[in-house]
Amino acid sequence: MQKRFLKLNPDYQHCDTFIGLLPKLFDEETNVIHNGRNTIKCIKFGGQTFVVKRYKRPFWFQRVIYTFFRKSKAQRSYENAMQLRKRGFLTPREVAYMEELHLGLMQQAYYVCEYTSAQPIRERLIEQNPFDESLATAYAHFVAQLHEAGVLHRDLNPTNVLYRKRGEDYDFELIDINRMHFYEKSVPKVECMENLTLFWWFTDVYRFILSKYAAFRGWTEADMEKAVSVKKWHDRVWVCRKRIIHPFRK
Repeated sequence: MQKRFLKLNPDYQHCDTFIGLLPKLFDEETNVIHNGRNTIKCIKFGGQTFVVKRYKRPFWFQRVIYTFFRKSKAQRSYENAMQLRKRGFLTPREVAYMEELHLGLMQQAYYVCEYTSAQPIRERLIEQNPFDESLATAYAHFVAQLHEAGVLHRDLNPTNVLYRKRGEDYDFELIDINRMHFYEKSVPKVECMENLTLFWWFTDVYRFILSKYAAFRGWTEADMEKAVSVKKWHDRVWVCRKRIIHPFRK
């Protein structure tokens, strides 16, 4: 397997040995944060703690695409992290990304970032009953700011937004950022409505967040009705897709 370093953050040149040993260290590490389609591990090296994400090995035709025509998920995560920071938003500091090649085609990709102690909003907004209204309000404001700044996170679910309490305020961090789009101006309204549907089902907390978001954005009553319609349609489609796909997965 041939390694290909595509980027190491200049601020982490002292970690070049760690990055060079990354595939071996990753295989040996037992501190698993997530093990699903992709595998995420927490690795300590040289007195620092890093989070390393190894993406699912692509199929043969995806290897061709990621080698010659499209940036890998690891590269997109690295570049999106820099872009988020330029626009004033937080994400765990990007350290490096690496791709392994086999027969000239991309076989495996890794993304490395700093460890963060911030926690997902899911626990206090979905799993907690009643939900935390102060956090929900802050989250709605945060998403409104994202959209106004032209940032569209295409996987904006409650496990991919982390929070940290700071006095009476909250700081939010975005993770799983390989699927993003950046606009020169604010995100188009229809895209905003669709993006909001990714938070959760059409529950009380969703209605609350939508109302707060609409107030921050200055949306009209007609905008709210449209957003609710988009959400209900999204949920129906999602359920239908699951009913169709689930038997095949079994």
